[in-house]
Amino acid sequence: MATTLGIVWNPSKGDKGELASAAVAAFDRAGVAAEFLWFETTKDDPGQGPAAAALAAGCDTIVAAGGDGTVRAVAEKLAGTGVSVGIVPQGTGNLLARNLEIPIADPRAAFHRVATASPRSVDMGWVEIDTAVGTRKHGFVVMAGFGVDARMLNETDDELKAKIGWMAYAEAMGRALTASELVDFTLSVNGATAARVKAHTMLIGNCGTIQGGMRILPDARPDDGVLDVLMVSAAGVGEWLGALKTIAWDNGLKRLFAGGADAESTDFAEYLTVTELGVELAEPQPFEIDGDEVGDVRGFSVTVQPGALSLR
Repeated sequence: MATTLGIVWNPSKGDKGELASAAVAAFDRAGVAAEFLWFETTKDDPGQGPAAAALAAGCDTIVAAGGDGTVRAVAEKLAGTGVSVGIVPQGTGNLLARNLEIPIADPRAAFHRVATASPRSVDMGWVEIDTAVGTRKHGFVVMAGFGVDARMLNETDDELKAKIGWMAYAEAMGRALTASELVDFTLSVNGATAARVKAHTMLIGNCGTIQGGMRILPDARPDDGVLDVLMVSAAGVGEWLGALKTIAWDNGLKRLFAGGADAESTDFAEYLTVTELGVELAEPQPFEIDGDEVGDVRGFSVTVQPGALSLR
């Protein structure tokens, strides 16, 4: 029986003709008969509307062919529907694709995976952010948070990013570090009474790897029904070195070779596992969701939806 494949395509990230050729070649190679329906994203609609149109058209599988923004928009619309989701990475970040080892910069290989892979249940995080103009709710499949990561995205030069890809983030990291100061906020974890804490960075992840292939949340798994959190409160060169040792060595290279049951926390880098989390900030902070900077927030709440996506 032929499958009907809906392709939500971001025209700013890839050529439709090349994608269509890759799709046909991949499904022919896999021996899978398919009808391909195309749904184009726009600046005003990064994917939710096209994904809804693909659902209404009766597509068996819906593919996000674009960057992290396209993937997130499609995931938001398809969460909990049971319709299979595929990813054909385009652009520079491609964080979910990298975490799931989906072929990058090879549309034919990515489409072949869609044609042949068995569906895998993947969790999804939901974050409700409080901004100066009201509250908004977004889904995320990789990571959300405030601090160095969000400031790095805000500092990244778009032209440099277009020229050298993810390496442009490294250029922005230095400026983001110098702009990061400890902020006061209240934190509630898994429904417990809120406590006052200080940190300059908080990352909440469904997956653990960020730009450049650095695994910053070593326990994060996209299908374990929980979210992993890293809070960094380093101030000054000595504390930053200690935090980087915790993240890159203790929970990175050393763990890779020696193993370890759980991520190790220190005074400057603390790891948590949550199903829900609430934050009220003393002052607004830049916030990012799956690699997109979404403006300043005054607070936010996070929950996890286990097994929300059926991913190929």
